[in-house]
Amino acid sequence: ATLEDKFRQMQRVDDKTEITSEPIPEEAIDWMKQEQRAGQFQYPGSDARKAFCLWLTTLEGLQIVGKLFTYRLPTDSEKQRFDLVGEPGLYIVRQEIHPRYTKLMSYLIAGVWKEADQETLKVMLQVRDREKEGYLEMKDLTKFPCADLLMIDRLWGEASNNHFGFSVQKEIWEECGSPDGGSGINNKEKWHNFWMIVGWEEDYYRFHRYTNLTLSPNSSPAGRLPMDLVGEQTMSIPYGYWEYYSTLLAHVATCKL
Repeated sequence: ATLEDKFRQMQRVDDKTEITSEPIPEEAIDWMKQEQRAGQFQYPGSDARKAFCLWLTTLEGLQIVGKLFTYRLPTDSEKQRFDLVGEPGLYIVRQEIHPRYTKLMSYLIAGVWKEADQETLKVMLQVRDREKEGYLEMKDLTKFPCADLLMIDRLWGEASNNHFGFSVQKEIWEECGSPDGGSGINNKEKWHNFWMIVGWEEDYYRFHRYTNLTLSPNSSPAGRLPMDLVGEQTMSIPYGYWEYYSTLLAHVATCKL
């Protein structure tokens, strides 16, 4: 059976999700590795199975007109449900996602991180119907659907080997004391620590120019991206970016990313 055949014979998980009925042949991973060696596919991590899931999204033979899919390894609960606990074979979960993520996923897989960063803001504006305004209000952040926030974070995490994404930023923010929008000295120090760790600040409250930043999971600090949400477009809005970004990261925590 071909690789395409394996994805025609799937078991239903839910309305948007399926899992392969049979294990994927190991030689399929070798095909991916050949493309990696040829420079046709890149993945920043060393986990071949996670890289394989990302690679599947690039295969024309698995694409269906009008639909967009992501691929991942089964969760522990899915393994239990389909009697795969202890099973050595490679099983893959395919999930249909909203077409609005097409460009973002393409940019992330291609490793064009600046374009992916800018597309992230565009997607979030689409979700909240704020494309005309060009930025998100505070209420848009607090009411941003957790499902969409989770999907954006998942796409970033899968493409960067969990080096980038809102959940990575949230963990760093919490480690820095979860600073809020207040102007106290202690709060400023917390934000300074956060900006330095994610690599947005080059010196005390002197920020790097966006165009000069290195954007790559192999050479950038963890959590540097996505950042366009608090970039040049955001600086002109009528409230401080401290309050803006603390609102976002607090909502990320609420959504349990």
